[in-house]
Amino acid sequence: MKAQFKEQTKLSTPLLAFYVLSFFVLLSALGAMIFSFNYIKDYNHLYKEHAFTIYKHEHEKENIEVTEFDQYFLQSVEYVKSTDKHKRDLTIVTIVFILFLLIWTYLTHRLYTSLRTEHILNTQRNNFLLSITHELKTPIAAIQMSVATVKDRQLTAEKQQRLLTNALQSSERLDSLVDNILLAAKLENEEPHFTQEEMNISMLAEEIAVQYENSFGQKRAFSDEIEDGLYVNGDATALSSIISNLLENAYKYSKINTKISLKVFEYKKDKVRIEVADEGVGIPNEQKEKVFDKFHRVNSEATRTAKGTGLGLFIVKELVNFHNGSVFVKDNEQQGSIFVVDIPLLAEAE
Repeated sequence: MKAQFKEQTKLSTPLLAFYVLSFFVLLSALGAMIFSFNYIKDYNHLYKEHAFTIYKHEHEKENIEVTEFDQYFLQSVEYVKSTDKHKRDLTIVTIVFILFLLIWTYLTHRLYTSLRTEHILNTQRNNFLLSITHELKTPIAAIQMSVATVKDRQLTAEKQQRLLTNALQSSERLDSLVDNILLAAKLENEEPHFTQEEMNISMLAEEIAVQYENSFGQKRAFSDEIEDGLYVNGDATALSSIISNLLENAYKYSKINTKISLKVFEYKKDKVRIEVADEGVGIPNEQKEKVFDKFHRVNSEATRTAKGTGLGLFIVKELVNFHNGSVFVKDNEQQGSIFVVDIPLLAEAE
């Protein structure tokens, strides 16, 4: 907790400096405006005194009472000019201050947005580095332990088989993790090269379902409903990654002995709909669109303790967009979330 607070304090220092600087800039501008008003006021007062003295001197020969000079001066050309100049100067200062305030507000907003974005990105990068370190070390440690146990101990064939199976599953997990990192980098930095060919997504989904049913084992109750004979125009690797990442996500954020389901069916006669439902922690409404952002993870205790890199759903969104589809998340009626992917359906297989 102390380390987390220290990190948050460190990251918020630029924002604190920004607030302090903005306060002093605005205070200085307000002081300059007040000084300008007082200067114009004093200058106008001196100008009027000088003009009144000249006016009085020029009209003394007309034997006008001194007390009446004020009344005559108020109607004089000199006074009118002085008043107009005073109003004009005040208007100019006011307009300049308003323009400065507008420009300052715009630049302040841009700077704040930039600093805030940098703060969020730094937080996400730090979380990613911590997560990826853990995600890489865990399967490596499992592989090392399994291989070392098989090597150094006399075990029955059954125990050896179980340890080797665990090592193989850990290596597959490690391979999948590395593939996700490389794919995320390609999706963000360059145009990935995917094929566009007729794909039987029903058969593809069935193969993935069998794989994950074995992978989940007794830890999750897995079920699938896959409609036969559904074809799309796309890339087999990319489509596999979409379904696999959704199932991995469901597994990570749900508890032992809860249900995970995969459904693939025709939707509105022109789409293939893929639904992956879990009974996990769920996603707040304000987070339902953000979960597809790179490195984003829902801010809750359950998600902080769960394994993950924040790349899976980002990859899903990008790959779905490549297939001219759409993806969104909704609440599961029982508990948890349902991720929904729609991809254009090929009317007939060629």
